Amino acid sequence: MNKIVLLLFLLNFTYAIDCFSSWHKENFDSKNNFYIISGSINKENNFKLFINNNQNNQKYKIEMFDKVVIGDKDKVSSYLISKNQLIIEKTDSLFNDFIFSFLDLDKIKKKIKKKGPTKFLFKKISFGKANIFLNDSCSNIDSLIYVKQKNKIIINEIDVSVVKDVKIDSLFNVDINEEDVIKYDFR
Repeated sequence: MNKIVLLLFLLNFTYAIDCFSSWHKENFDSKNNFYIISGSINKENNFKLFINNNQNNQKYKIEMFDKVVIGDKDKVSSYLISKNQLIIEKTDSLFNDFIFSFLDLDKIKKKIKKKGPTKFLFKKISFGKANIFLNDSCSNIDSLIYVKQKNKIIINEIDVSVVKDVKIDSLFNVDINEEDVIKYDFR
């Protein structure tokens, strides 16, 4: 009886890791460096995350309702559209590592823990707790739930696309004239 229980446990664990690996391999091609991940935050606001994973020039850009955030290894620039403010800060290396590790299956597998056949928990992230829920066929992420203290963010309708035939540098710029905005530089 114990052998059967152990065998079922191992099969369940193997399926879960294979489930995440299957989704990851389907969405992230190791030969491509440019991705767009989009979704809906709390079913109210849409976002787009652009990622340049070129090892010599890693960057990300997040477009949300009233904000554009661009980050790289040196700085994070946040443009608040309604306030016409540009805020520049030192980079958050932990957040950068989190973003870019998501594209590397070996790195991301070290950061997640299986909590069920299609449920995964990110281990030890400094900015809260995050769970990933895949659908039963492991082809899509049903939701990513992020909790920090009393704040809960649910991201649904997650889609991953490859960026091709686009001038990549233009994706990581904000079309503003820095002389026309209120600028705060905290570096």
